[in-house]
Amino acid sequence: MIEMLKQQKPERDYEELSREHLHFKNETYMMLREFERLFLEIEDNEAKIEELENRIFLLEEQAEALRKKEADLARQLNNLKNSKLGRLAKKYWAFRKKWFRRMHKR
Repeated sequence: MIEMLKQQKPERDYEELSREHLHFKNETYMMLREFERLFLEIEDNEAKIEELENRIFLLEEQAEALRKKEADLARQLNNLKNSKLGRLAKKYWAFRKKWFRRMHKR
């Protein structure tokens, strides 16, 4: 009888260890799947961040070009306003605007 118990105990220990080992493998597999999902999500987010940074860079370049163009146009307008021909053109267009409005009121 004692021999039977001795023989059964190692077998029970083996079964218990097998169950624990199987449980450990399952938990490890689940954690690895979760880590894989997280890593893929991080890579996807990094790609999106890089794309957004590139778009920001392009928009900043466009904004700078527009600022330069606006400054150039403002300078040209000031030069035109300060010249004799520019003042005459400005008066002509003001006169024409008034005249055109008067003609269309009738």
